[in-house]
Amino acid sequence: MVEAAGNGQEDLGNAAVYGSPFPAGRADSGAIIVGAGTASGCTNPARGRLGFSTYGPRVNLQGWGECVVTAG
Repeated sequence: MVEAAGNGQEDLGNAAVYGSPFPAGRADSGAIIVGAGTASGCTNPARGRLGFSTYGPRVNLQGWGECVVTAG
């Protein structure tokens, strides 16, 4: 399972709001959680967290959150 971390500028490690970062003592939720990062050639520094992206210990990696082109 791959899921977006979200765009709420929230720290998923905030135990007061979200509980333990890894419920039931498991170090892995089973999902790959992706945050939004800066794209190379768009924003400096490249590969940094975008301000709107949710972040924290539950987020596994970042994908481009800007300068993405799709067909539509």
